[in-house]
Amino acid sequence: QGDLSCQINQKQLMIVAVVNEKVKISCEYSCHLKPQPGKQTSSPANPVKFTVRLYKDYQNQTVKSLSRQAVEPHLNVAWEKRVKHTGDSGVYYCTDSYRTTSGTLLQVKHAVYVKTSFTLQYILGTICIILALYSVTATLVVLIKRKVSV
Repeated sequence: QGDLSCQINQKQLMIVAVVNEKVKISCEYSCHLKPQPGKQTSSPANPVKFTVRLYKDYQNQTVKSLSRQAVEPHLNVAWEKRVKHTGDSGVYYCTDSYRTTSGTLLQVKHAVYVKTSFTLQYILGTICIILALYSVTATLVVLIKRKVSV
């Protein structure tokens, strides 16, 4: 029986979310058998138990976990997390027993609604109307002068 060669990856580098939004943090875990040298055929392998965890900021506090058993594990998992406050911001890492990914940065922000003041809208509208009237008046003056001089 050959040895297992495994990899664990996270493709997302950064996620920006608003409080109370659901986010998906993806993790890919795959293994393949390396045949032993000198053997032409590979003997059937025994299933291997594996666990993939998601944790935050190098704390050993597991956020999510998944355990399975397979001969050559292949797992694509997208963990859903509802961010409840800005304290959920941080780097989330996928790991098995031996390897850790470079992580996905989750940045949680409060939703901000900026209401424009009616005064500003009124002033900008007035300026636009004055400029339009000035433009029409100046055009009429130029046209009248040309007609008078001809």
